[in-house]
Amino acid sequence: MWVTTRYFFLFFLFSITLATNDNVFTRLHSDLFEDANYAKDAIPLISPAVDDNENALNLAIGLSVISIDVSSRGVLSANTWLRTFWNDYRLKWNPADYQGVKSIRVPPNQLWKPDLSIYNAANVGCGSFEERLSLSTTLTIVYSTGD
Repeated sequence: MWVTTRYFFLFFLFSITLATNDNVFTRLHSDLFEDANYAKDAIPLISPAVDDNENALNLAIGLSVISIDVSSRGVLSANTWLRTFWNDYRLKWNPADYQGVKSIRVPPNQLWKPDLSIYNAANVGCGSFEERLSLSTTLTIVYSTGD
């Protein structure tokens, strides 16, 4: 009887250890998106922007040209790499609380993204810049600072 109770107690402790020993990335993702009720459709502003742009969201955009072509009709086509950068205060964490993890990769469909479009674009709708950007599966890097 004493041996059975001891094994049951050890099994119980082992089960608790396994249950609380989640993958640090899973725990961080859960804390940022599920537990905090992250709303990807809400612009990440701490308070509403005012006329002096004090609370405005700063957005940096970089475009690297991979290839470029001009058709006989004068339509410019380009393959590019787009980089966007902003700070989302809702996605900040203390790396010490997550075993030193300073960045994670997240599918872009889980994050707020700015509305970007090409002015005077030749393609609208299927195959357009907006559609390709919205359907991108390239993982987004989120840093512990919210950047």
